Amino acid sequence: MDMETQIAIADNLRYLRNIFGYTQMELSDKIHICRSTYATYENGTKIPGTETIFNLAKLYNISVDTILDCHISKFLNNLIFIEDAHDSLRELVSIFHDLSPSGRVCLVEKADSILQEEQETKRQYKKELPGIPYLIR
Repeated sequence: MDMETQIAIADNLRYLRNIFGYTQMELSDKIHICRSTYATYENGTKIPGTETIFNLAKLYNISVDTILDCHISKFLNNLIFIEDAHDSLRELVSIFHDLSPSGRVCLVEKADSILQEEQETKRQYKKELPGIPYLIR
């Protein structure tokens, strides 16, 4: 791996740790490695192995690709998208908890209904425009 890529990954790791508010010690404890080992990843001396990268992605709830992305603008866009999704999820969970038990049942039923409608729409698009990915239609 070239040094530029290694430094980009190190920068991503440092940025993520700081954004999530962990010290190197706290983070290394969470992913079950030595702090000094983690420090070598952040200073670009070593690249973490696949298990460590997977554990970091799981901890941060991001894709492995986001950690390995060497293009800063794409890396930041991925994080912004993830943060927006987390905000929406937190809002949905908060609303769910504020509802009465019957309101919760109604919310789940409505969500299921919306999901079924979207799945049916995807099936229709696939029939009408085979071979064209759904997302670009």
